Amino acid sequence: MYRKFGLYNERLDQIPTFIGIEPPEMLDTDHLFLTRTTSAMFHGQFMNSKRVFSYALMTDNGEGGPQKSVFPVGWDLRYKSLTNSLIVGASGYSSSISKGKSTSTVSLGEGSPKGGILPWMSGDKFTVIGVYLEKQIGNLLIQTEYYNASHNAVRDAEAVLSVIQNANVNAFQRGRFLQSNEDQSNDNLTTEDIRTNVKYNVRTWYVRLGYNIPTSVGQFIPYLFLDWMSHPEAIQSKDFGGDDEAGLADDGIFWKPSAGLVFKPLPNVAIKLDGSYHIQQYMGKNVAYPELRLDFSFAFSNNQIEKALGN
Repeated sequence: MYRKFGLYNERLDQIPTFIGIEPPEMLDTDHLFLTRTTSAMFHGQFMNSKRVFSYALMTDNGEGGPQKSVFPVGWDLRYKSLTNSLIVGASGYSSSISKGKSTSTVSLGEGSPKGGILPWMSGDKFTVIGVYLEKQIGNLLIQTEYYNASHNAVRDAEAVLSVIQNANVNAFQRGRFLQSNEDQSNDNLTTEDIRTNVKYNVRTWYVRLGYNIPTSVGQFIPYLFLDWMSHPEAIQSKDFGGDDEAGLADDGIFWKPSAGLVFKPLPNVAIKLDGSYHIQQYMGKNVAYPELRLDFSFAFSNNQIEKALGN
């Protein structure tokens, strides 16, 4: 099941219901902060006519499957005001509340991981903590979230050596991986030159603004987004577990401003068009590249499904 985590994790399959096309960067499949699903969840809520307080506690087998001394725990607490359209909450996750370290969802060379642990790690223990807010002011919707993932990991020396020799890492990333012989060619490096123990923080925040304009032909919703992310361990090559975004930057940091428009002729139909710029430092220079996206989505209601089935 999808874990309760922030404003978007449970909604990404309901494309017509939210503004924008792409998810916030922490839920981008190329650099997820954690797995989107969990195996067991205890959740509930307390409510009255003015407010709702909900809670959730989750656990699973861990990103790399069942392992001894690994006990993952996730949590979500949120408050929703029914009188002034406000949601405030906090989500978090620990890859293990015991001493064990987990491994990646993929092996090196199988692409980007489906969780927070990179494939060149022999073990990683990390904790994600963040807060989020959603506020409706008239026709204006404001959404924002901030998250920090603190990693305490051990690199696999053989895997990192393969990354250096085959994944075309830049000079900044190469220097971060090595503890000696940085002046040697890649072919002359050995596993003894690899820095194995590493601690780092992955951070992200975003602000999303959308304004609803109702008309006789449907809803028009122009929107502006700003995403920021710092991932100092990322590399560019997706084949080797990179993301081609944070890993493209010298320091693992990029900005992503976006602007777009949603047209909803019906509540369950959405046509979306947007553009964005990725801005980062590359080879010591500030560079940017654009993207343009178009999306059409349709959500089936229960009545429509029943009619299609002949019930």
